[in-house]
Amino acid sequence: MGLTKRFRSRTAVDGATLSIPAGTVTGLVGPNGAGKTTLLAMLLGLVRPTSGTASVLGEPVSRPARYLPKVGSLIETPAFHPAVGGRDNLRALAALTGQPPTDLDDLIDLVGLAGRGNDPVGSYSLGMKQRLGIAAALLGDPELVILDEPTNGLDPVGMADVRDIVTTIAARGATVIVSSHLLSELEQMCDWLVILRLGGLLYEGPASGFTDGGAVLRAVPADPAGIAELSRIAVGFGLPVTDDGDGLRIDVAGAEDPCQVAATLNERAHGHGIILRELHIRRPDLQSRYLELVAS
Repeated sequence: MGLTKRFRSRTAVDGATLSIPAGTVTGLVGPNGAGKTTLLAMLLGLVRPTSGTASVLGEPVSRPARYLPKVGSLIETPAFHPAVGGRDNLRALAALTGQPPTDLDDLIDLVGLAGRGNDPVGSYSLGMKQRLGIAAALLGDPELVILDEPTNGLDPVGMADVRDIVTTIAARGATVIVSSHLLSELEQMCDWLVILRLGGLLYEGPASGFTDGGAVLRAVPADPAGIAELSRIAVGFGLPVTDDGDGLRIDVAGAEDPCQVAATLNERAHGHGIILRELHIRRPDLQSRYLELVAS
Protein backbone atom coordinates (compact mmCIF):
# COMPACT_ATOMS: atom_id res chain seq x y z
CA MET A 1 0.00 0.00 0.00
CA GLY A 2 1.42 3.44 0.87
CA LEU A 3 -0.36 4.84 -2.18
CA THR A 4 1.08 8.23 -3.19
CA LYS A 5 0.34 10.64 -6.01
CA ARG A 6 2.30 13.82 -6.67
CA PHE A 7 1.56 16.48 -9.25
CA ARG A 8 4.90 18.26 -9.61
CA SER A 9 5.49 19.87 -6.18
CA ARG A 10 2.01 19.10 -4.82
CA THR A 11 1.25 15.81 -3.08
CA ALA A 12 -2.41 14.93 -3.61
CA VAL A 13 -2.34 11.54 -1.86
CA ASP A 14 0.41 10.88 0.65
CA GLY A 15 1.18 7.26 1.56
CA ALA A 16 -2.43 6.14 2.04
CA THR A 17 -2.71 2.60 3.38
CA LEU A 18 -6.24 1.28 3.76
CA SER A 19 -8.34 -1.84 3.32
CA ILE A 20 -12.04 -1.62 2.51
CA PRO A 21 -14.07 -4.69 3.54
CA ALA A 22 -16.11 -6.36 0.83
CA GLY A 23 -19.86 -5.81 1.03
CA THR A 24 -19.69 -2.52 2.91
CA VAL A 25 -20.99 0.92 2.06
CA THR A 26 -17.84 2.97 2.60
CA GLY A 27 -17.92 6.72 2.95
CA LEU A 28 -14.90 8.64 1.61
CA VAL A 29 -14.67 11.94 3.47
CA GLY A 30 -12.29 14.88 3.51
CA PRO A 31 -12.04 18.64 2.97
CA ASN A 32 -11.55 20.07 -0.50
CA GLY A 33 -8.05 19.19 -1.64
CA ALA A 34 -7.77 16.22 0.73
CA GLY A 35 -7.15 13.81 -2.15
CA LYS A 36 -10.53 12.05 -2.44
CA THR A 37 -10.97 12.46 -6.18
CA THR A 38 -7.32 11.59 -6.87
CA LEU A 39 -7.62 8.44 -4.78
CA LEU A 40 -10.74 7.36 -6.66
CA ALA A 41 -9.05 8.16 -9.98
CA MET A 42 -6.13 5.89 -9.07
CA LEU A 43 -8.51 3.06 -8.14
CA LEU A 44 -10.27 3.49 -11.49
CA GLY A 45 -7.02 3.47 -13.47
CA LEU A 46 -7.48 7.08 -14.58
CA VAL A 47 -4.38 8.30 -12.74
CA ARG A 48 -1.17 6.36 -12.24
CA PRO A 49 0.29 6.36 -8.69
CA THR A 50 3.65 8.04 -8.20
CA SER A 51 4.58 5.33 -5.72
CA GLY A 52 3.04 2.64 -3.56
CA THR A 53 0.82 -0.28 -4.50
CA ALA A 54 -2.86 -1.11 -4.28
CA SER A 55 -5.24 -3.79 -5.44
CA VAL A 56 -8.87 -3.67 -6.47
CA LEU A 57 -10.88 -6.89 -6.34
CA GLY A 58 -7.62 -8.76 -5.92
CA GLU A 59 -5.92 -7.21 -8.95
CA PRO A 60 -3.14 -4.56 -8.92
CA VAL A 61 -4.06 -1.01 -9.91
CA SER A 62 -1.18 -1.20 -12.38
CA ARG A 63 -3.37 -3.63 -14.37
CA PRO A 64 -6.79 -1.90 -14.41
CA ALA A 65 -8.00 -3.89 -17.43
CA ARG A 66 -8.11 -6.95 -15.18
CA TYR A 67 -10.66 -5.54 -12.76
CA LEU A 68 -12.46 -2.60 -14.43
CA PRO A 69 -15.07 -4.88 -16.08
CA LYS A 70 -16.24 -5.66 -12.53
CA VAL A 71 -16.28 -1.99 -11.41
CA GLY A 72 -19.02 0.57 -11.98
CA SER A 73 -18.55 4.27 -11.33
CA LEU A 74 -20.25 7.64 -11.37
CA ILE A 75 -17.65 10.42 -11.38
CA GLU A 76 -18.89 14.02 -11.61
CA THR A 77 -22.06 14.83 -13.56
CA PRO A 78 -23.22 12.01 -15.84
CA ALA A 79 -23.35 12.81 -19.58
CA PHE A 80 -26.12 11.37 -21.75
CA HIS A 81 -27.62 12.18 -25.15
CA PRO A 82 -30.50 14.56 -24.28
CA ALA A 83 -32.71 13.64 -27.23
CA VAL A 84 -32.58 9.90 -26.48
CA GLY A 85 -34.57 8.04 -23.84
CA GLY A 86 -32.95 6.84 -20.64
CA ARG A 87 -33.28 3.16 -21.54
CA ASP A 88 -31.70 3.66 -24.97
CA ASN A 89 -28.88 5.72 -23.44
CA LEU A 90 -28.12 2.81 -21.13
CA ARG A 91 -28.33 0.32 -24.00
CA ALA A 92 -25.88 2.37 -26.09
CA LEU A 93 -23.50 2.78 -23.17
CA ALA A 94 -23.54 -0.96 -22.49
CA ALA A 95 -22.70 -1.66 -26.14
CA LEU A 96 -19.89 0.92 -26.21
CA THR A 97 -18.26 -0.43 -23.06
CA GLY A 98 -18.71 -4.07 -23.97
CA GLN A 99 -20.85 -4.85 -20.93
CA PRO A 100 -22.73 -8.14 -20.88
CA PRO A 101 -26.50 -8.02 -21.41
CA THR A 102 -28.29 -6.46 -18.45
CA ASP A 103 -31.97 -6.27 -17.57
CA LEU A 104 -32.39 -2.56 -18.25
CA ASP A 105 -35.95 -2.50 -16.96
CA ASP A 106 -34.74 -3.89 -13.64
CA LEU A 107 -32.04 -1.22 -13.48
CA ILE A 108 -34.50 1.55 -14.31
CA ASP A 109 -36.86 0.29 -11.61
CA LEU A 110 -34.02 0.03 -9.09
CA VAL A 111 -33.05 3.70 -9.48
CA GLY A 112 -36.63 4.92 -9.34
CA LEU A 113 -37.19 5.78 -13.01
CA ALA A 114 -40.00 3.33 -13.67
CA GLY A 115 -42.33 4.78 -16.28
CA ARG A 116 -39.75 7.31 -17.48
CA GLY A 117 -37.28 5.02 -19.23
CA ASN A 118 -38.49 5.98 -22.71
CA ASP A 119 -38.60 9.73 -22.06
CA PRO A 120 -35.76 11.81 -23.55
CA VAL A 121 -33.05 12.51 -21.01
CA GLY A 122 -33.32 16.21 -21.86
CA SER A 123 -36.67 16.22 -20.06
CA TYR A 124 -35.17 14.73 -16.89
CA SER A 125 -34.64 16.72 -13.71
CA LEU A 126 -31.17 16.84 -12.12
CA GLY A 127 -32.19 14.15 -9.67
CA MET A 128 -33.41 11.88 -12.47
CA LYS A 129 -30.14 12.33 -14.34
CA GLN A 130 -28.24 11.38 -11.19
CA ARG A 131 -30.36 8.26 -10.87
CA LEU A 132 -29.71 7.37 -14.51
CA GLY A 133 -25.99 7.91 -13.85
CA ILE A 134 -26.16 5.41 -11.01
CA ALA A 135 -27.98 2.98 -13.32
CA ALA A 136 -25.12 3.39 -15.82
CA ALA A 137 -22.65 2.56 -13.04
CA LEU A 138 -24.56 -0.67 -12.40
CA LEU A 139 -24.37 -1.96 -15.97
CA GLY A 140 -22.84 -5.42 -16.00
CA ASP A 141 -23.73 -6.08 -12.33
CA PRO A 142 -20.38 -4.83 -10.90
CA GLU A 143 -18.82 -6.15 -7.70
CA LEU A 144 -17.54 -2.67 -6.79
CA VAL A 145 -19.49 0.57 -7.31
CA ILE A 146 -17.78 3.97 -6.88
CA LEU A 147 -20.02 7.03 -6.60
CA ASP A 148 -18.46 10.50 -6.41
CA GLU A 149 -20.89 13.04 -4.89
CA PRO A 150 -24.03 11.16 -6.02
CA THR A 151 -26.35 13.56 -4.13
CA ASN A 152 -24.71 16.74 -5.40
CA GLY A 153 -27.34 19.39 -6.12
CA LEU A 154 -30.30 17.25 -5.06
CA ASP A 155 -33.16 18.28 -2.80
CA PRO A 156 -33.85 16.33 0.44
CA VAL A 157 -36.24 13.94 -1.33
CA GLY A 158 -33.67 13.24 -4.04
CA MET A 159 -30.98 12.66 -1.41
CA ALA A 160 -33.20 10.18 0.41
CA ASP A 161 -33.89 8.37 -2.87
CA VAL A 162 -30.17 8.05 -3.65
CA ARG A 163 -29.52 6.84 -0.11
CA ASP A 164 -32.10 4.09 -0.55
CA ILE A 165 -30.57 3.12 -3.90
CA VAL A 166 -27.10 2.83 -2.36
CA THR A 167 -28.28 0.61 0.48
CA THR A 168 -30.18 -1.57 -2.00
CA ILE A 169 -27.04 -1.96 -4.15
CA ALA A 170 -25.08 -3.09 -1.09
CA ALA A 171 -27.87 -5.46 -0.05
CA ARG A 172 -27.50 -7.13 -3.45
CA GLY A 173 -23.89 -7.98 -2.59
CA ALA A 174 -21.81 -5.17 -4.11
CA THR A 175 -19.21 -3.10 -2.29
CA VAL A 176 -20.02 0.60 -2.58
CA ILE A 177 -17.65 3.56 -2.10
CA VAL A 178 -19.41 6.91 -1.76
CA SER A 179 -17.48 10.18 -1.75
CA SER A 180 -19.48 13.09 -0.36
CA HIS A 181 -19.30 16.36 1.58
CA LEU A 182 -22.76 15.70 3.04
CA LEU A 183 -21.80 13.96 6.25
CA SER A 184 -25.38 13.64 7.50
CA GLU A 185 -26.15 11.57 4.39
CA LEU A 186 -23.10 9.35 4.80
CA GLU A 187 -23.95 8.78 8.44
CA GLN A 188 -27.29 7.26 7.43
CA MET A 189 -25.96 4.83 4.83
CA CYS A 190 -22.30 3.99 5.56
CA ASP A 191 -20.96 1.24 7.80
CA TRP A 192 -17.28 1.95 7.03
CA LEU A 193 -15.42 5.28 6.84
CA VAL A 194 -12.23 6.49 5.19
CA ILE A 195 -11.32 10.05 6.16
CA LEU A 196 -8.53 11.94 4.41
CA ARG A 197 -6.76 15.16 5.36
CA LEU A 198 -4.01 16.82 3.34
CA GLY A 199 -3.65 13.66 1.29
CA GLY A 200 -3.06 11.47 4.34
CA LEU A 201 -5.29 8.98 6.10
CA LEU A 202 -6.93 10.47 9.20
CA TYR A 203 -9.27 7.58 10.02
CA GLU A 204 -10.27 4.23 8.60
CA GLY A 205 -12.68 1.87 10.27
CA PRO A 206 -16.29 1.24 11.25
CA ALA A 207 -18.53 4.30 11.14
CA SER A 208 -19.79 3.50 14.64
CA GLY A 209 -16.21 3.40 15.96
CA PHE A 210 -15.58 6.90 14.65
CA THR A 211 -18.50 8.48 16.49
CA ASP A 212 -17.85 6.37 19.61
CA GLY A 213 -14.55 8.26 19.82
CA GLY A 214 -16.39 11.16 21.47
CA ALA A 215 -18.95 9.18 23.49
CA VAL A 216 -19.86 10.45 26.96
CA LEU A 217 -21.94 8.67 29.62
CA ARG A 218 -24.27 11.03 31.47
CA ALA A 219 -25.43 9.91 34.95
CA VAL A 220 -27.68 11.96 37.26
CA PRO A 221 -28.84 10.70 40.70
CA ALA A 222 -32.46 11.30 41.72
CA ASP A 223 -31.17 12.62 45.06
CA PRO A 224 -28.39 15.23 44.63
CA ALA A 225 -26.93 14.08 47.94
CA GLY A 226 -25.81 10.89 46.23
CA ILE A 227 -23.55 12.53 43.68
CA ALA A 228 -20.38 12.29 45.80
CA GLU A 229 -20.84 8.54 46.31
CA LEU A 230 -21.76 8.11 42.65
CA SER A 231 -18.56 9.90 41.70
CA ARG A 232 -16.48 7.53 43.84
CA ILE A 233 -18.12 4.58 42.11
CA ALA A 234 -17.52 6.06 38.66
CA VAL A 235 -13.86 6.81 39.34
CA GLY A 236 -13.38 3.08 39.90
CA PHE A 237 -13.90 2.48 36.19
CA GLY A 238 -10.59 4.20 35.45
CA LEU A 239 -12.22 6.59 32.98
CA PRO A 240 -12.20 10.41 33.06
CA VAL A 241 -15.07 11.64 35.26
CA THR A 242 -16.40 15.20 35.45
CA ASP A 243 -18.88 16.51 38.03
CA ASP A 244 -21.05 19.06 36.23
CA GLY A 245 -23.14 20.07 39.22
CA ASP A 246 -26.20 17.85 39.18
CA GLY A 247 -24.62 14.77 37.66
CA LEU A 248 -21.56 13.15 36.16
CA ARG A 249 -20.06 13.03 32.69
CA ILE A 250 -17.92 9.94 32.11
CA ASP A 251 -15.72 9.87 29.03
CA VAL A 252 -16.33 6.37 27.66
CA ALA A 253 -14.44 6.88 24.39
CA GLY A 254 -11.71 4.58 25.69
CA ALA A 255 -14.11 1.90 26.94
CA GLU A 256 -14.34 -1.36 25.04
CA ASP A 257 -18.11 -1.43 25.57
CA PRO A 258 -19.70 1.88 26.67
CA CYS A 259 -23.08 0.18 27.13
CA GLN A 260 -21.56 -2.29 29.58
CA VAL A 261 -20.04 0.60 31.54
CA ALA A 262 -23.50 2.16 31.83
CA ALA A 263 -25.08 -1.13 32.96
CA THR A 264 -22.39 -1.79 35.58
CA LEU A 265 -22.57 1.79 36.89
CA ASN A 266 -26.34 1.47 37.28
CA GLU A 267 -25.98 -1.85 39.11
CA ARG A 268 -23.34 -0.55 41.51
CA ALA A 269 -25.22 2.68 42.15
CA HIS A 270 -28.34 0.70 43.01
CA GLY A 271 -26.27 -1.43 45.39
CA HIS A 272 -25.33 1.76 47.25
CA GLY A 273 -28.93 2.92 47.42
CA ILE A 274 -28.55 5.48 44.62
CA ILE A 275 -31.40 5.76 42.15
CA LEU A 276 -30.44 7.27 38.81
CA ARG A 277 -33.02 9.49 37.15
CA GLU A 278 -30.88 9.92 34.07
CA LEU A 279 -28.43 7.49 32.50
CA HIS A 280 -27.61 7.55 28.83
CA ILE A 281 -24.72 7.63 26.35
CA ARG A 282 -24.29 10.71 24.21
CA ARG A 283 -22.49 10.11 20.95
CA PRO A 284 -21.49 12.97 18.66
CA ASP A 285 -22.85 12.88 15.14
CA LEU A 286 -20.50 12.27 12.25
CA GLN A 287 -20.22 15.94 11.34
CA SER A 288 -19.30 17.22 14.81
CA ARG A 289 -16.76 14.43 15.34
CA TYR A 290 -15.27 15.02 11.89
CA LEU A 291 -14.94 18.77 12.47
CA GLU A 292 -13.33 18.11 15.84
CA LEU A 293 -10.61 15.91 14.31
CA VAL A 294 -9.99 17.99 11.21
CA ALA A 295 -9.56 21.14 13.32
CA SER A 296 -7.11 19.47 15.71
